Amino acid sequence: TKMVQTGEPSARPQLKFGENMRITVAASQGGRRYMEDRCVVHTERGDHGELLWTFVGVFDGHGGEHASEYVRRHLLMNITKNHKFESDEDEDILEAIRQGFLVTHEQMRHVYGK
Repeated sequence: TKMVQTGEPSARPQLKFGENMRITVAASQGGRRYMEDRCVVHTERGDHGELLWTFVGVFDGHGGEHASEYVRRHLLMNITKNHKFESDEDEDILEAIRQGFLVTHEQMRHVYGK
């Protein structure tokens, strides 16, 4: 049987920055008895389904699971509740992220720093 191509192959649509994102998460426990690392992927979409932003966090649990789990549960909330996070200015958003880390660290000290 002979195969005949009858036209040009259809072109794939061009990928556009900010419209296509694929994230894969993989973990390897290694020789440890328990997996203590944590990760989070959160995507925020607008009213019409458009991608607004994505938060990806990987938290090393080398000191135990308590710290990595605490950060996984609280860091994004502490970043997004800062009023500077809603700004259109990159510097304000970066400051909200920085302050979110500091607030999370301080909260952890009160919870675990006895």
